[in-house]
Amino acid sequence: MLRTLRVQARPLGDLRPLRVVLVGLGPIGKNVAEECRRRGPERVLVVGAVDRDPNLVGKTLGELWGDAWNRTPVRVVAAPDQLAAAADVALLTTTSRLDTLEPQLEPLFARGLNVVSSSEELFYPSLSDAARAARIDELARRHGVSVNGAGINPGFLMDVLPTVLAVASGPPYRVRCARYVDLAKRRVPLQMKAGVGMDPDDFRRRADAIQIGHVGLIESIAYLAGRLGFALGSIEESLEPVLAEAPFDWQGATHPAGRVIGFVHQARGWSEGQTRDDAPIQFYLRMSYHQHDPHDRVVLDGTPPIDMTIRPCTAGDPATAAVLVHLAARLVDAAPGLRLAHELGLVPQGPAYQIERL
Repeated sequence: MLRTLRVQARPLGDLRPLRVVLVGLGPIGKNVAEECRRRGPERVLVVGAVDRDPNLVGKTLGELWGDAWNRTPVRVVAAPDQLAAAADVALLTTTSRLDTLEPQLEPLFARGLNVVSSSEELFYPSLSDAARAARIDELARRHGVSVNGAGINPGFLMDVLPTVLAVASGPPYRVRCARYVDLAKRRVPLQMKAGVGMDPDDFRRRADAIQIGHVGLIESIAYLAGRLGFALGSIEESLEPVLAEAPFDWQGATHPAGRVIGFVHQARGWSEGQTRDDAPIQFYLRMSYHQHDPHDRVVLDGTPPIDMTIRPCTAGDPATAAVLVHLAARLVDAAPGLRLAHELGLVPQGPAYQIERL
């Protein structure tokens, strides 16, 4: 059988471009900017940029990032109150932690800006600081704007994605997520954050002080448990270094065997009557320099079971940028306050159409 239908695409809603302000112009901020630019000014329009770095303030995006940005007449300012143009959403990529994020929000809210942030703790903020999360929610409501923490991990791979897969499976569930990342293909700041080149004892001291490693696994467990109906009583995480078995070159120097080349970060959550060994939610994250076979895997043990592998692993920086820009469009129409991922829907940003048969 072969047939051809004549159809038309009828726009759903306003086709006005989303006006965004970039807050933080580091590696993630630049990825977010590039994601905006790829979508084109008819869909996403960068109208402002904020960064406290005095080496950036006063420069245009074209001066910072080259010819592709020469048509964007945006100059970097040091603070939100110096922004000239009105905007819809601020894309904030300056910090992982709530304590350093909170003071950055009110100046943006005061300008009527919704905020989507790559802050990992903001993805499920009540876990790390319920009082601070309540203050952020109240402040956003007072200014009539929305705020959301988004990303790829947390924000998609180990939390939102399993809940989507669970639509095609029935309870009771057990969830196993694993992510293997090759740090050699990632930005240098992430390699440093992973401890590459460090002495193992120094790594462990910094890990005990929560000064190194990945942020977000326990937030993902809390989010996933809440959405799938696990009444958790305990959440545990551990962080251990991965050590080089042979000398390796990194950042212009040769490091001896036994130095850190990454880490293994594990987390699990269980309920009353269960133990850590049979915890229904278990996560495994390995980031190491020249990691073999980088991939992501989500195993949902329900009825029917679902086992999904993404190979190679999802590229974290551009994927985080895509998620932020997707959700930025959703925030504009969201109810004021602190919003979680499922309240917005990870739907690609417009223009949206309803396809109808002629």
